[in-house]
Amino acid sequence: MGRRGYTSEFRRPVLELIGTGRPVREVAGDLGISEQTIYTWRRQDRIDRGLEPGLASTERAELVAARKRVRELETELAVHRRAAELLKEKARPKAGTRQQPYSEALSGDPAADGYVLLVDQKGPRIVADNIALTNELRIDPTGQYLYLAESMASRILRFPILEDGGLGEREIAGPDVFGPADWPDGIAFDAEGNLWITFFTTNELKILTPGGDVHTVFSDRQTEAVELVAREFAARDMSIPDVFACAGPRVGLCASVNFGGPDLRDVYIGSLAMDRVLTFRSPVPGHPMPHWNRYINMEKTPVA
Repeated sequence: MGRRGYTSEFRRPVLELIGTGRPVREVAGDLGISEQTIYTWRRQDRIDRGLEPGLASTERAELVAARKRVRELETELAVHRRAAELLKEKARPKAGTRQQPYSEALSGDPAADGYVLLVDQKGPRIVADNIALTNELRIDPTGQYLYLAESMASRILRFPILEDGGLGEREIAGPDVFGPADWPDGIAFDAEGNLWITFFTTNELKILTPGGDVHTVFSDRQTEAVELVAREFAARDMSIPDVFACAGPRVGLCASVNFGGPDLRDVYIGSLAMDRVLTFRSPVPGHPMPHWNRYINMEKTPVA
């Protein structure tokens, strides 16, 4: 077992034994470690105490951390370059659409050029394509399906997650169409498997149950403004200012929903047209996203 495999709490008594005059060979034999390991520890201890020239332990740790960060950045850069090559774009790939500028996807010509890009050990690859503006993605509480808001098609899609991380055939979750201009944006699951959905043009928050029923939590729908946008969208001549005119006096263009707080019962609503975040308490806690487990486990795992 190498030098890095032993804690400082283990090394310290060993060095104290050597300091009392016991032979290195004897101590190494008693503990079942190599003599060279102990010599390395002793030299590092002398460096840390300023008795010999060299790189102190704190400096060594900083250097290791810096090198690790460099490797991470190099990996991220390689992923971005590969993603750009994959999508045949010079710019960093967009999550929802290949159209540039992004607002072109809202122009009334709902080109199904959105996609889902998976980045794993195999590198970046497209696992779902031909989506009319891919918006927020969530994995359901069972871990079996990936749900996404297909905004400009006014519906929710779900894909079975395959063993290799890819996606199976798409399915429509809930209504085929929520409405002519009822465009879903942010989504989040609660602990009971209900999907909470924000609709930015209609200023609404709705819940899609596992059984396919839809319930409205709140609505600040501006009917005339929404109908105008729907007509413009159908005529392929939609005005972005008209979309922002759909903002209501109480709620303005809901764009995201998330659960937080110690018990995950605090609901937070972000928007495109408000200078504040709406919040309220939910009777049902939210479902923690899969990647949260990494940090939860890190907090619970003791460090040797």
